[in-house]
Amino acid sequence: MSGPISRRAALLGGAALLSGCALGRAGGGGARLRAPLTYVAIGASDAVGVGVEDPERDGWVSVLQRALPQPTRLVNLGIPGMRLGGALAVEVPPAIEARPDLVTIWLAVNDLLGGVALDAYRADLDRLLGGLREGTGAVVALGNVPDAPETRRYLGMEAAERRRVAGAWNETIAAAAERHGAILVDLFARWPSARHSEYIGLDGLHPTALGYRALAETFRSVLREQRVV
Repeated sequence: MSGPISRRAALLGGAALLSGCALGRAGGGGARLRAPLTYVAIGASDAVGVGVEDPERDGWVSVLQRALPQPTRLVNLGIPGMRLGGALAVEVPPAIEARPDLVTIWLAVNDLLGGVALDAYRADLDRLLGGLREGTGAVVALGNVPDAPETRRYLGMEAAERRRVAGAWNETIAAAAERHGAILVDLFARWPSARHSEYIGLDGLHPTALGYRALAETFRSVLREQRVV
């Protein structure tokens, strides 16, 4: 994609996509969760909306909260730079204390970028999911490592290497979700960031407002398919 016309077309196309799948409120017949709800978000900088001017409006956690059956109380525990091991100590205890109905977790990219060994990540993920399962009755939705456009050095890697590494990490995440009864949100396959370069900001890492809205829609779609909301 090159030139201002192509860039404008991409942005308009992204906006059209989002308007076509606008985040209507969930809560149809037969859903496992009904309002009033408590929704806890465990995560890092993306959870608090780093990369957009108005995180409370455009961050994906806030967008998802507004799309859930209302009233839904949001407890956003995201901390920029957080890794999974750190979240075990500082995010999981208040998550359990909040007595959530729904928990979303997206903690993989910082560990990958920070050189955390996959075996160590696997062990921490088992502890985190096991702790939530023992300490709450919440539905847990777990995101994985996303894809990116071929032209992007997302995660500091060329496309072929990035997809090889992401594949190994995502197999680990999927297996942990299955072991602990969590819902896997396959962002690599379903968040269309690979087809929309405008979803990733100028820093090459954090989503834009369009990207965050599409991310929230991906989580919401999976929750609806699983008849959670």
